[in-house]
Amino acid sequence: MNLTARSKMGFMKRHGGLFLLTLLIFRLSYGQDYEHIECKEMEKVIAHPEEGSLFVFDLDNTLIESVQQLGTYQWFCYLCDELIKDGLTAEQANQKAIEMWTKVHSVTEVKPVEKKIPKLLRKIQEVGVVMIGLTSRPPTIVDRTLYHLASVGINFIHAPILETETPLIKYAGGVIFVAKKVDKGTALNAFLETSNLHPKKVIFVDDKLKHVQDVINAMKLRKTPCLGVRYGGADHHVQSFNHKIADLQWKYFQNILPDEAALGLIGNR
Repeated sequence: MNLTARSKMGFMKRHGGLFLLTLLIFRLSYGQDYEHIECKEMEKVIAHPEEGSLFVFDLDNTLIESVQQLGTYQWFCYLCDELIKDGLTAEQANQKAIEMWTKVHSVTEVKPVEKKIPKLLRKIQEVGVVMIGLTSRPPTIVDRTLYHLASVGINFIHAPILETETPLIKYAGGVIFVAKKVDKGTALNAFLETSNLHPKKVIFVDDKLKHVQDVINAMKLRKTPCLGVRYGGADHHVQSFNHKIADLQWKYFQNILPDEAALGLIGNR
């Protein structure tokens, strides 16, 4: 987990006084052991790789997102609402939406939420920072998820090399997949209990405040300092979601129309 002396010296040499200044500001601003902050730029989130820290990233709407509106988390939420209107219970609607979302992700591609995210992650990995993923994606699409990450240049090369599966989690390729009805705080704690990681601090980044709070609460119980970051890099996409575009894309999901093409067809009707 610890950075080598050579790695730290190299990092300081390349970034010099700017790194010291930003690190000082970061510690003054977020010095509490269990803190929650809001941030819309990933560069600000990961600019401070403190020794012994573990970075934990949500995937969808944090690191990656669907290249079109179909398959986004906001489409999933819309789908659940529509299925409930059709008479399904909340649990039935959620299960049906997961099945449809999984079907779309078997064919769709993804993109980074911010273009520079893969480069930013590689930069802190170069100095030995350990990072893992933590996702609510169903464990049935582990391979497709790892493909999605690799397709945009993201990997967790310094993550523990082990395969773990318990009733609470499945861990593969540096990503923790959370079991149904298990919160992310419980899942991360279960992983840390079975891994050889003993972080001095956890930095958890997720676009949903509930998940951030769940992880902070879990880390409090295990007495591991934690900075929770509610990341808003995809907020504008959530707010601009157009269900008419997604409905048309679902109709032709085997050959998914780009947003612009779907919007053009809708406008011509």
